[in-house]
Amino acid sequence: MFAKNKQRLDHEHDTPKVDWVVVGAACVAVGLVSMMLVAGSVRYHSMEAHADVVSHEFEAEFDAAVTLGVQ
Repeated sequence: MFAKNKQRLDHEHDTPKVDWVVVGAACVAVGLVSMMLVAGSVRYHSMEAHADVVSHEFEAEFDAAVTLGVQ
């Protein structure tokens, strides 16, 4: 039994091979896709924040004591 397993381990030509170029390309592709998703989300939220700031009217005067919570 041990001789059969040793023979199987000695003959590794039947095992599946890993093509490291394909694995590397897959890692790069996953990185690019995730960067595109994050960039799209950041662009959307920054435009939304810009619209909120532009449409908001600020008052010229305010009570600093009330704002700071000092009474």
